Amino acid sequence: MNIVFFGTSQFAVSVLKRLKISGCSIAAIVTQADKKSGRYLKIAASPVKEEAARLGIPVYQPLDITKEEFIESLKSFGADFFIVVSFGKILAKEILYIPRFCCLNVHASLLPRYRGAAPINWAIINGEDKTGATIIKMNEDMDAGEIVLQKELKIKADDTSGTLNDRLADIGAELLIEAIELIQKGKAHFKKQNEEDATFAPKLTKKDGEVDWKLDTVSILNKIRGLKPWPGTYSFLKGRMLKIISAEAKSDKDLLRFSPGEVVTANENTGFIVKTGDGALSVLELQLEGKKEMSVELFLRGHKVEVGIKLG
Repeated sequence: MNIVFFGTSQFAVSVLKRLKISGCSIAAIVTQADKKSGRYLKIAASPVKEEAARLGIPVYQPLDITKEEFIESLKSFGADFFIVVSFGKILAKEILYIPRFCCLNVHASLLPRYRGAAPINWAIINGEDKTGATIIKMNEDMDAGEIVLQKELKIKADDTSGTLNDRLADIGAELLIEAIELIQKGKAHFKKQNEEDATFAPKLTKKDGEVDWKLDTVSILNKIRGLKPWPGTYSFLKGRMLKIISAEAKSDKDLLRFSPGEVVTANENTGFIVKTGDGALSVLELQLEGKKEMSVELFLRGHKVEVGIKLG
C-alpha cells in the first residue's frame, strides 16, 4: 500500500508511526514549513518533520500547496491513499482526487461534532463526558466528508488536552489501519454526516487562556485542563502574568464578602484560594512570569499575596 502522509503535530506523529509499523509504504511526507517557536523564537521543525528524519522518509514543505509544480510532484508518487492527520491546511480539490482510492483524514472527535482545528481542547473546555476518533473520506469542505469508521472514548475527570491527545491518537491510528484495509477490499461503508448536528472547534490563541473569574468553578477548571499544555491558562497578579497549571474546586463558607477574582486566602497552611462566580478555586501548581513552574507551597514561601487582592 503506497501512501503520501500529510501531517504536522504530535498527534500526527503517533499515527505516522503506526502506519509505518503496519507495513504501509510511505513514499513522502508533507508538513508545514519550519516556524519560530519558544521563548527565544528559534526556528523549529514540526514534530512530523523530525519523525520523518528518523524514519528516513522524504519531506516536502510547500508554502503554497495549490501550486501546479507541487501538485505534479504528488501525482508522481502513484499513491493509493493520501492520509491527512492534523496537517493544518485545507487540501485543494485537485489534490483530493490524485490517489487511486481516496484521501483519508483522522479527526479527533465524534464527527460531525467539533469540526475544526482544536477538537480535543474544546471537548474538555465544554465539559463533554465523551469524545472519540473518526476516519473520513475527505471532500472539499472542512471535516465534512463521509464517515468510514468511528470510535467513542470516555473523557476522564483528570484528562488534560495532552493526555486525551495521546489516547485519541492511538485509537485514530487503529481505526485508520482498519479503514485502509476495508477500502482496499471493497468492504467499506461510507456514511454521510448530519449537517444539523455539526459543531465547530476553532483554532486556539494565547488570548483564549485568560481566566474569566466570573465563570463558575467547573467551567474554569475545564478550561485549565482543556488548555494544558498549550496555550495554557493564566491571569495577572500585580501586573505580572500568572499561569495556572493545575487547580481544584474549594468549598469555603466565608466567600460572600469576596468578588470573583479576589484572593480568599494565600498562605502555606490554607493554600492559594481565589473566588469564582459560584464558589472558589484552589491553585495547586502555577508559574509566575519569568519564573519556573512550581507548587503553590513553594510559590507562597517566596511571594506574599494579600487577601482581597484581585487577579486579572
